[in-house]
Parts: sequence; structure tokens; C-alpha cells
Amino acid sequence: MVRVTRVGEVVQFTMGRLVLGRPLYLVAAYYADGLLVDTGPPAVAREFARAVAELPVRAVVLTHAHEDHAGNSPVLAGRGLRPLAHPLALPLLARPPRQFVYQRVVWGRQPPADAAPVPEEVATPSLRLRVVHTPGHSPDHICLFEERRGWLFSGDLFLSPYVKVARRDENPHQTIASLRRVLELRVTTVFCASGKVVADGRAALQRKLDFWERLRDQARDLRRQGRTPAEISRMLLGPEGAFRLVTFGHFSKQNLINALLREE
Repeated sequence: MVRVTRVGEVVQFTMGRLVLGRPLYLVAAYYADGLLVDTGPPAVAREFARAVAELPVRAVVLTHAHEDHAGNSPVLAGRGLRPLAHPLALPLLARPPRQFVYQRVVWGRQPPADAAPVPEEVATPSLRLRVVHTPGHSPDHICLFEERRGWLFSGDLFLSPYVKVARRDENPHQTIASLRRVLELRVTTVFCASGKVVADGRAALQRKLDFWERLRDQARDLRRQGRTPAEISRMLLGPEGAFRLVTFGHFSKQNLINALLREE
């Protein structure tokens, strides 16, 4: 499934593999003035190719190398477009790492992609987007900021103000630092990979920063009281949901607490 929505000057592509008529997981890419930000999961490659066929795409930037964001890059390669990404993403795109079973089921098998290093700024005829390195969700993660409009294409930096799960390889301390970094910018609208377009983006980013900093401090206080990480997770975030079961622990509340308890 690929759903195309126009949000002012920006075109949003909301994508997901359907099972029994329902998407397993939605992820969004964005297009504005010739620039495509992310390419979506390979499970919807044919639908995505049709959706962008008539668009005059002149440049492609990937927020990071995960398959749900970079998986359709070969679709654009057929049009002579080489995606741009953080240097740390390039080897991961060229030789995608082994996927978990749930990743192949939900997003599809990631094909190799040839990418080039993204410059400090990406310009189109009417937009000038600053590239901001925002590690945490992954070491190669970047956001794109258009200062005149206050737009932030945030990839997986935001997702929602109260994210309670993390991948096993995430670094929430780096995410906290990245949130502080983008809050130094004059952000108005956040275009999130979850499909949310947040008009009051600055306040939403601040809520996520406050939530994770508070969660970190509470977790450390409980550890000083002798609580175990498992107890801390249950006390602060409640019982695990379906994410942990479906992903065999790759995504979980416990991962977030464990990472917050590690030294920065």
C-alpha cells in the first residue's frame, strides 16, 4: 500500500505491507520541490515506483540506512538517481546487514544500494535544507532542516512524544543530545517518518526530550535504591506489549531502560 497525500508544498507517501487489508506498520517518505526524503520499505517497491513515476525527482536523501527508509533506493537508481546519505550509512546500504525475520516479513528484504555522502546542505530551486547529524536511533541518522519554512524532516528521531520502546542497538543518550541539537533550530513543522505531520513541532520535540530525560533520571534513582532493570522497566513503563513478542526482543521497553541505565 502506498497512500499519497499533499500537505501544502510537500507530498507525503505513507507506505506499508497489507495483511488481510491492514498495514502491518506504516512509514512515510516526503517529496518537495524535486527532493525525495527517504524511499520506504522494499515490500511496496512496485507501488512506490508507480507513485513516484510522474514526479520530477532530482535528488534523493536517506535519513538512515534501515530498510523501511532506504529499501526502495534501487527504484530511483533506475532513473539515474544516486541517493545521498551520511557516510556511516554507505557501507550498510552497499551490503545490508542480516535482517531479523520480522523485518523481512514487515518491510521486505533490503536490496543493496549505491549511495554517495550527503553534503552539509541540500538545495533545490526553492529550498535550502541543512543536514543535521542526529545519531541515537542509529549512528548514521540525519535530519533535514529548511530554515525559511521551519520544516524538519525528522526520520525516526521523533516518532511520538512518548516513545516507550527501543531497538536493542539504539542509544537513547545520543537521541537526547540530538533532540537538544534540533531544538536549537527554529523548527515549526515536523515531518515524521511515522506519518505524523506535527504543526507545533518544536513543542512536540520538547515533550519527547522531557519524557526521556525524566525517564532516565527516574530509572537511575530506582537503580540506586537497589531495583533491577526488569523491575524498573515494569514500574516505569508497565508490562511489555506485542512489540517485544513479535520482534523477539529486538524492540522492547526493557531495551530502552537498559540503555538509559548505561553510562552516557
